[in-house]
Amino acid sequence: MVDPQGKVYLIGYIESGRGMVSHLPSSAWGSGQVANIETTQFLPIHTHHHDPVSGDISRDGTEILIKSKSNIYYWKVDNGDVMTSLMKPPVEILFDHDGLGEAICFSSDGQNFYLVTEGHNPPLYLFTRLNGQGGGSSSVIGK
Repeated sequence: MVDPQGKVYLIGYIESGRGMVSHLPSSAWGSGQVANIETTQFLPIHTHHHDPVSGDISRDGTEILIKSKSNIYYWKVDNGDVMTSLMKPPVEILFDHDGLGEAICFSSDGQNFYLVTEGHNPPLYLFTRLNGQGGGSSSVIGK
């Protein structure tokens, strides 16, 4: 995941379902030197799978979505501090997860988000948010 300042956040899945997040500074790019990970922390989520599987930071950097095999987690980013925000308990977004679970991203305007599964020609699901704070309805927009 990349925030608006070009900082990179790597999400690694862990066997216990308690993902790890690592931060690489924007200064690590283009130097030709090996970049060191500045911070590594465990996410405050627990699942029964090898999770999380994907995530995204909104275009304006104020929101984060992280997807596990069967859950969607949402964070509001406080004062542009992604790592501190990710250490707070997330809001779990309820959805019908039958067959969903591989990739998630915000729409370009940040008002909705998309999910796609593994497989050959999987459908793309659009989740329309209510009141801009998670929750809402879903529809298939492509196959």
